[in-house]
Amino acid sequence: MAARGPAGRSGAGGPGPRRPVKFLRGAPMIRLMAPAGRRVARLCPRPSRPEIRKGELPVLNFSLFETVIKAGKELGVPLRSLGECTLPGEALEAGNTTFLTGLAGMRAWCRVNERIVIDRDHRDARIFVGFQRMSRVRGVLRRYQKICETAAELWVFAQEDWRPTLPHARLVAIDDVDLCREWFLLIDSKKHRALLCAREIDGPDRGRMQGERRFEGISAFHPKLVHAAGEAMEDWIGSFL
Repeated sequence: MAARGPAGRSGAGGPGPRRPVKFLRGAPMIRLMAPAGRRVARLCPRPSRPEIRKGELPVLNFSLFETVIKAGKELGVPLRSLGECTLPGEALEAGNTTFLTGLAGMRAWCRVNERIVIDRDHRDARIFVGFQRMSRVRGVLRRYQKICETAAELWVFAQEDWRPTLPHARLVAIDDVDLCREWFLLIDSKKHRALLCAREIDGPDRGRMQGERRFEGISAFHPKLVHAAGEAMEDWIGSFL
């Protein structure tokens, strides 16, 4: 089955070339990163945008958290409030929820759903994941290398402070957009659709112990809601590719 999505993707033979994107001064910054050890080529603007200089394109601000809230209302998908919880048990049983949790709960939810992709061989899955900072991929690098071998598409978003080796993944360095402050995992396949999106209650975690980090978030498994969030991500990516 051919993969579908923004420009540069291809079918079963593997993803298309990765391309960096730079933006005009004063605009939010997003740059497609090359995997470690690979050269990054410049991107020329699309012919329909001749007024923009070579290698520069504007990008709109984007928040997956706010997008999911809005999509839930439009689709009539209620989000049940769990309040304080540990995840993932409560969220997996309750369905579409909002929650408050700590670092351990976030990691547990992600681990459960990442293993589903790996163990159940979801080859049609498109996956969008946000780590806030790219260095946080280190702790789950081997797991995501396995996901690269399984999923049809893997997009990794974070501020660039490290460059992981993830063959076939699209690494997207982001700054100054709401998305770079959100921790999220979106899995969209025919057999499994799951979404976790959260933002830190006290803002960026610099200067705090890891165990003190607190998150307000959304956990969803409703097929239409998860798919709509994936489409919104894809549309946003398509706005700068």
